[in-house]
Amino acid sequence: MKTAIASLLSSTEVSRISFVFGPVSVLSHDFAAVATAVRSGDLAVEIDPGFLGAIDGTAAYDQDLNAFVFSSALQLGGDSLTSIGMSAFVVHEAVHAISDRKAAAVSIQMDEGAAYVATVWYMLERGVVDLSNSDAPEADRPLLEAVDAMRKRALDGTVPVSATDSEVKAVVGYVLNQPRYRTPGVYEYNGW
Repeated sequence: MKTAIASLLSSTEVSRISFVFGPVSVLSHDFAAVATAVRSGDLAVEIDPGFLGAIDGTAAYDQDLNAFVFSSALQLGGDSLTSIGMSAFVVHEAVHAISDRKAAAVSIQMDEGAAYVATVWYMLERGVVDLSNSDAPEADRPLLEAVDAMRKRALDGTVPVSATDSEVKAVVGYVLNQPRYRTPGVYEYNGW
Protein backbone atom coordinates (compact mmCIF):
# COMPACT_ATOMS: atom_id res chain seq x y z
CA MET A 1 0.00 0.00 0.00
CA LYS A 2 2.93 2.36 0.69
CA THR A 3 4.11 1.96 -2.89
CA ALA A 4 0.64 2.68 -4.28
CA ILE A 5 0.26 5.81 -2.12
CA ALA A 6 3.72 7.09 -3.05
CA SER A 7 3.01 6.43 -6.74
CA LEU A 8 -0.32 8.24 -6.55
CA LEU A 9 1.23 11.29 -4.87
CA SER A 10 3.95 11.32 -7.56
CA SER A 11 1.46 10.96 -10.44
CA THR A 12 1.00 13.45 -13.25
CA GLU A 13 -2.54 14.25 -12.07
CA VAL A 14 -1.39 15.12 -8.54
CA SER A 15 1.65 17.04 -9.81
CA ARG A 16 -0.76 19.47 -11.50
CA ILE A 17 -2.30 20.46 -8.15
CA SER A 18 -0.69 23.69 -6.93
CA PHE A 19 -2.56 26.40 -5.06
CA VAL A 20 -2.70 28.82 -2.17
CA PHE A 21 -5.88 28.75 -0.12
CA GLY A 22 -5.78 31.55 2.42
CA PRO A 23 -2.91 30.67 4.79
CA VAL A 24 -2.49 27.15 3.37
CA SER A 25 -0.17 26.56 0.42
CA VAL A 26 -0.29 23.23 -1.34
CA LEU A 27 2.30 22.97 -4.10
CA SER A 28 3.12 20.11 -6.42
CA HIS A 29 6.54 19.63 -4.81
CA ASP A 30 4.79 19.27 -1.42
CA PHE A 31 3.00 16.15 -2.69
CA ALA A 32 6.32 14.83 -3.98
CA ALA A 33 7.86 15.36 -0.52
CA VAL A 34 5.01 13.41 1.10
CA ALA A 35 5.50 10.61 -1.46
CA THR A 36 9.20 10.47 -0.62
CA ALA A 37 8.43 10.36 3.12
CA VAL A 38 5.97 7.50 2.61
CA ARG A 39 8.54 5.56 0.57
CA SER A 40 11.26 6.08 3.19
CA GLY A 41 8.99 5.26 6.13
CA ASP A 42 9.20 8.76 7.62
CA LEU A 43 5.42 8.77 7.19
CA ALA A 44 3.73 5.54 8.13
CA VAL A 45 0.72 3.89 6.49
CA GLU A 46 -1.52 2.02 8.91
CA ILE A 47 -4.81 0.16 8.81
CA ASP A 48 -6.85 0.68 11.97
CA PRO A 49 -10.65 0.45 11.64
CA GLY A 50 -11.06 1.22 15.35
CA PHE A 51 -9.26 4.56 15.09
CA LEU A 52 -11.43 5.69 12.22
CA GLY A 53 -14.63 4.31 13.70
CA ALA A 54 -14.49 7.07 16.28
CA ILE A 55 -14.67 9.72 13.56
CA ASP A 56 -16.82 7.72 11.12
CA GLY A 57 -14.20 7.97 8.42
CA THR A 58 -12.39 6.01 5.75
CA ALA A 59 -9.04 7.77 5.99
CA ALA A 60 -7.22 10.19 8.27
CA TYR A 61 -3.82 11.71 8.74
CA ASP A 62 -2.58 11.42 12.34
CA GLN A 63 -0.02 14.11 13.08
CA ASP A 64 1.06 12.52 16.35
CA LEU A 65 1.92 9.25 14.60
CA ASN A 66 3.04 10.93 11.36
CA ALA A 67 0.84 8.40 9.65
CA PHE A 68 -1.89 7.91 7.12
CA VAL A 69 -4.53 5.76 8.79
CA PHE A 70 -7.10 3.83 6.75
CA SER A 71 -10.11 1.81 7.82
CA SER A 72 -9.10 -1.00 5.45
CA ALA A 73 -6.66 -1.75 2.65
CA LEU A 74 -7.36 0.57 -0.25
CA GLN A 75 -7.83 -0.32 -3.88
CA LEU A 76 -5.61 2.30 -5.51
CA GLY A 77 -4.73 2.57 -9.14
CA GLY A 78 -6.95 1.71 -12.06
CA ASP A 79 -9.92 3.57 -13.41
CA SER A 80 -12.83 2.28 -11.33
CA LEU A 81 -14.83 4.93 -9.52
CA THR A 82 -14.11 3.15 -6.24
CA SER A 83 -10.40 3.28 -6.91
CA ILE A 84 -10.51 6.95 -7.93
CA GLY A 85 -12.58 7.75 -4.84
CA MET A 86 -10.07 6.00 -2.59
CA SER A 87 -7.24 7.83 -4.34
CA ALA A 88 -9.06 11.11 -3.71
CA PHE A 89 -9.12 10.26 0.02
CA VAL A 90 -5.34 9.85 -0.09
CA VAL A 91 -4.91 13.21 -1.85
CA HIS A 92 -7.17 14.83 0.77
CA GLU A 93 -5.19 13.39 3.68
CA ALA A 94 -1.90 14.27 1.99
CA VAL A 95 -2.85 17.94 2.34
CA HIS A 96 -2.94 17.46 6.11
CA ALA A 97 0.48 15.77 5.93
CA ILE A 98 1.74 18.79 3.97
CA SER A 99 0.45 21.16 6.66
CA ASP A 100 2.11 18.96 9.29
CA ARG A 101 5.41 19.02 7.38
CA LYS A 102 5.28 22.81 7.50
CA ALA A 103 4.39 22.72 11.24
CA ALA A 104 1.47 25.01 10.47
CA ALA A 105 -1.17 26.25 12.87
CA VAL A 106 -4.28 26.71 10.74
CA SER A 107 -8.01 26.85 11.33
CA ILE A 108 -9.80 23.56 10.86
CA GLN A 109 -12.07 25.09 8.22
CA MET A 110 -9.15 26.45 6.15
CA ASP A 111 -7.09 23.24 6.37
CA GLU A 112 -10.09 21.07 5.50
CA GLY A 113 -10.99 23.55 2.77
CA ALA A 114 -7.54 23.18 1.23
CA ALA A 115 -7.88 19.39 1.46
CA TYR A 116 -11.23 19.50 -0.34
CA VAL A 117 -9.75 21.76 -3.03
CA ALA A 118 -7.03 19.17 -3.67
CA THR A 119 -9.57 16.34 -3.64
CA VAL A 120 -11.84 17.95 -6.22
CA TRP A 121 -8.88 19.12 -8.31
CA TYR A 122 -7.62 15.52 -8.45
CA MET A 123 -11.07 14.29 -9.47
CA LEU A 124 -11.24 16.96 -12.19
CA GLU A 125 -7.82 15.84 -13.42
CA ARG A 126 -9.12 12.27 -13.59
CA GLY A 127 -12.24 13.39 -15.46
CA VAL A 128 -14.58 12.09 -12.78
CA VAL A 129 -16.29 15.41 -12.05
CA ASP A 130 -18.40 16.86 -14.87
CA LEU A 131 -19.87 20.26 -14.06
CA SER A 132 -22.26 20.04 -16.99
CA ASN A 133 -23.80 16.99 -15.34
CA SER A 134 -26.98 17.97 -13.52
CA ASP A 135 -26.60 14.90 -11.26
CA ALA A 136 -24.10 16.72 -9.05
CA PRO A 137 -25.78 17.53 -5.73
CA GLU A 138 -26.74 21.20 -5.53
CA ALA A 139 -24.89 21.55 -2.20
CA ASP A 140 -21.65 20.49 -3.93
CA ARG A 141 -21.89 22.89 -6.90
CA PRO A 142 -20.23 25.96 -5.27
CA LEU A 143 -17.25 23.79 -4.22
CA LEU A 144 -16.98 22.15 -7.63
CA GLU A 145 -17.27 25.45 -9.49
CA ALA A 146 -14.70 27.18 -7.26
CA VAL A 147 -12.12 24.43 -7.73
CA ASP A 148 -12.85 24.20 -11.45
CA ALA A 149 -12.18 27.96 -11.78
CA MET A 150 -8.90 27.58 -9.85
CA ARG A 151 -7.82 24.65 -12.02
CA LYS A 152 -8.63 26.56 -15.21
CA ARG A 153 -6.38 29.41 -14.10
CA ALA A 154 -3.62 26.85 -13.54
CA LEU A 155 -4.17 25.44 -17.04
CA ASP A 156 -3.75 28.99 -18.34
CA GLY A 157 -0.31 29.11 -16.73
CA THR A 158 -0.98 30.70 -13.34
CA VAL A 159 0.79 28.39 -10.89
CA PRO A 160 0.37 28.28 -8.01
CA VAL A 161 -3.19 29.50 -8.18
CA SER A 162 -4.33 31.77 -5.36
CA ALA A 163 -7.94 31.18 -4.36
CA THR A 164 -10.05 34.32 -4.63
CA ASP A 165 -12.13 35.50 -1.69
CA SER A 166 -15.29 34.16 -3.35
CA GLU A 167 -13.63 30.77 -3.95
CA VAL A 168 -12.51 30.58 -0.32
CA LYS A 169 -16.04 31.49 0.77
CA ALA A 170 -17.58 28.78 -1.43
CA VAL A 171 -15.18 26.08 -0.24
CA VAL A 172 -15.39 27.02 3.45
CA GLY A 173 -19.19 27.07 3.08
CA TYR A 174 -19.00 23.48 1.87
CA VAL A 175 -16.74 22.52 4.78
CA LEU A 176 -19.11 24.13 7.29
CA ASN A 177 -21.93 21.98 5.91
CA GLN A 178 -20.02 18.94 7.22
CA PRO A 179 -21.12 18.53 10.86
CA ARG A 180 -17.70 17.43 12.15
CA TYR A 181 -16.07 20.67 10.92
CA ARG A 182 -18.57 23.19 12.27
CA THR A 183 -16.86 23.74 15.60
CA PRO A 184 -14.20 26.44 15.33
CA GLY A 185 -10.71 25.31 16.15
CA VAL A 186 -7.12 25.16 15.00
CA TYR A 187 -5.03 22.23 13.84
CA GLU A 188 -1.68 22.67 15.58
CA TYR A 189 0.64 20.64 13.41
CA ASN A 190 3.98 19.71 14.95
CA GLY A 191 6.09 18.88 11.90
CA TRP A 192 7.76 15.68 10.73
